[in-house]
Amino acid sequence: EGDQYTFQGLKKMVQKNVILGDGSQNISLISTDDYAEIMLDLVDYIYNHKDKEEKIEALNIGYKTPIKMNAMVDVICKHEDLRWPNKIIKANPLLLFLLKTLPIKSLKRLAYEIELTGLSHYGSVKKLETFIGSSITEKDPVSVFEEEYKKFKNESVK
Repeated sequence: EGDQYTFQGLKKMVQKNVILGDGSQNISLISTDDYAEIMLDLVDYIYNHKDKEEKIEALNIGYKTPIKMNAMVDVICKHEDLRWPNKIIKANPLLLFLLKTLPIKSLKRLAYEIELTGLSHYGSVKKLETFIGSSITEKDPVSVFEEEYKKFKNESVK
């Protein structure tokens, strides 16, 4: 369900001939199905190790390799028969921080949206892999993105 909103927003951006950031930003990616599987694996791990007094703290969840914004835009352009966007909106971290401090909800929301796609945000999943292994995290994020985008496109047509 979360994927549809991400795809819809990215598709609209590309249709408007816009890309946020320079396209080289690294982004953590995980499909909703793989996220659910990871959650179940973590629950299983905790259940099977409940006799240990081990604490599981915050974990980065995503694939081992980040996806670049360029790769996501390539997939969308390919499947929507669109040209590569030529309007580049650079995401300035200081400006985004300042927008988030203003008491205007619409500007705060815009700053968060730009931050999510216009800046790099990726974290290592090595700690996660110590609990669940690497069968999910080793997936190629570009292939996953493309497969999920195809599903989104097919469902949008219905």
